[in-house]
Amino acid sequence: MDASEAVTAFVSAVERVLRASEANVAELVRAVNAGSASASGTLAGGTRYTKHGSGVRFVEADGTTLDLDADLGGTERLIFDAWRVSEFLRSRGKSERNDDEITTALAAAATQGVVQKLDHRPGWYTLAGPVRARAS
Repeated sequence: MDASEAVTAFVSAVERVLRASEANVAELVRAVNAGSASASGTLAGGTRYTKHGSGVRFVEADGTTLDLDADLGGTERLIFDAWRVSEFLRSRGKSERNDDEITTALAAAATQGVVQKLDHRPGWYTLAGPVRARAS
């Protein structure tokens, strides 16, 4: 899997988890911070989550791991960087891409409208639009 395919697979996995869980990560992070939600649990669809810092780590039943931050002070959206895409690949047993390759692929995906670059956080991205219904 080349770096471009890796980014596409990561975006698809994020969309799949969000569709299956109906999770709004920013709201979940706020609720955990306020003490009105557990710092870990299982969402609809069976995906486990653990809150950390300003984000959430999701683990699907097959072990696929998605580590995402919530941009609470900016876009109010899920955000990620090359390291998070690399961690996703490692969770799937595909660690042949390095962070530089992933960074280049993320930049290319941003020019194609697949992801959106965050101007206020260099090296960080978000999904380009609403979660799409697409085959995973």
